[in-house]
Amino acid sequence: MSEKNQELGSIDTAISQALTPDELRLQEMGYKQELKRELNTLSVIGIAMSSLNPPLSIFPLLGSILTNGGPQGALIAYPSVFVLTVFTGLIMSEIQSAFPISGGLYFWSAQLAGRKWAPLASYFTGYLNFVGMVGINASVIYTAGQLVTALLYLNGALSTAVDVESMECKGIAVAVSFGVLLVSTLVNILPGKQLHKIGLFFVVMNGIFWLLTLILPVALTASHGKPIIPQVDLWGSFINNVGYDSAAHMSEETANPAIAGPLAIMTSILAAGIYGWVLLAVVLAIVPFELYTSLGSFTSSVAVDVFYNNFGIQGANTVTILLLILVFDVIISLQATQARQAFAFARDGALPFSSFWHTLSTKAKLPIRALGLVTVLDALIILPALGSSVALSAIVSIGTIGGYLTYMIPIFLRVVNSADFKPGPFHLGRFSIPVAIIALLWLTFGSIALLLPTVGPALPGSNNSADVAAYFSTFNFAQVLPIYHTLPHSKLIFFFFDSSSFMIIAFLIIAFGAWFIRVRKWFVGPHVIDDQDSDVSFVDAIVVKSG
Repeated sequence: MSEKNQELGSIDTAISQALTPDELRLQEMGYKQELKRELNTLSVIGIAMSSLNPPLSIFPLLGSILTNGGPQGALIAYPSVFVLTVFTGLIMSEIQSAFPISGGLYFWSAQLAGRKWAPLASYFTGYLNFVGMVGINASVIYTAGQLVTALLYLNGALSTAVDVESMECKGIAVAVSFGVLLVSTLVNILPGKQLHKIGLFFVVMNGIFWLLTLILPVALTASHGKPIIPQVDLWGSFINNVGYDSAAHMSEETANPAIAGPLAIMTSILAAGIYGWVLLAVVLAIVPFELYTSLGSFTSSVAVDVFYNNFGIQGANTVTILLLILVFDVIISLQATQARQAFAFARDGALPFSSFWHTLSTKAKLPIRALGLVTVLDALIILPALGSSVALSAIVSIGTIGGYLTYMIPIFLRVVNSADFKPGPFHLGRFSIPVAIIALLWLTFGSIALLLPTVGPALPGSNNSADVAAYFSTFNFAQVLPIYHTLPHSKLIFFFFDSSSFMIIAFLIIAFGAWFIRVRKWFVGPHVIDDQDSDVSFVDAIVVKSG
């Protein structure tokens, strides 16, 4: 008996020497360690905080905030969204702790759906995540271009007589966006050790800028107008806060991701929520009511106009440049996350030419090809802004709703398949299902709110078809439905497809069509864990280590 115990002890020792606990857990989930684990908890927190950055959520949307609800509405809506986002973050942290892997949301969906439904759940979650991340990062990149354009207006390099919708203005914004995207790509091909340092730098940079935005002198007396309940468009300004799942996509490069991931998700949400509310109060306090409708007329950017009116040209330049640095910080983080998600998705054969995109660089073990793929897609999304910013806005909205749907699928499956869930180190216990249900309700509301009217309804009692059409044209139908118009002298409403409507409808048709015609016949999705997978043999460990 003692000889057998000694033999078992030797096997355990061999396993521990062959694989680290993180590598063993990754093997249980069906994968060998390919990426290098060179990130720690603090650097992952930096990446997550950069992805969910309050200044980037507040300043570009300041015009909408001021004209739809005003200060009172904003200061009610923001903390409400924050509290509900905490519930979403908690349940996502629990799932992340159970499945710490770069595939993130689509892998979670596969595990929670079970073997029968895993392919379908992972396929749609993965593509919603993939497309949504491309749309969101493209919008942030274009924001950098718009801020540079505003700086040119501010300093006289662009005449205020030049229309912001002119080809000259849009051409500058797109060109700057491409330049920023290129630099971000070059940063993301640096070795993992450098990404770790960049993550730490992000923590410091975020802290410095966040502090600066709070201590800048308040130059004008607040003028709030009448209290008002937040309008739907104001809610939409604050619910575009997807991206805190970035910590999940960095899991295979992070030490102890089952703990580091949840900590990064919750730290980023809590820090952004508390700071964002204070920042919002400070910014709104310095904008007088009489300027609400005229802001943006000088520099093309409401935020830069606010800086100029309160801090002068030099102060506005300083704060805008700091904001640009933060935007660049966000772009690097989102692009790194995009590349990891694309790498993991290709690893399971979900992307066209998956074997090519899944290949890592020989020395640094980085997903360079996947990075190249998302870089090209980001650029292609930005390009239509040369013709119309409306098309880009529609794509961004699709990205946000796609992100919300991506969150909803694994959370819904967590609720309906709760009996089969095996928690990780971070677990909510008996509160798991109630928290998940609250998160589901919130995400559903958020998705609907993004579709609702952005202006007031038609006049009461009006039954004219043109008035009805005008009212419904205020809905954000770009994500789900074609836009409609009435023919002259006719009460009939005719529908037609514009480019943004066609894009999402085409995506859904292609995704469903591809699934039912072909994909379902070969796509099996990620490996689904069962009880026997938790027993890692010595032979398996050696194979994974040497393979």
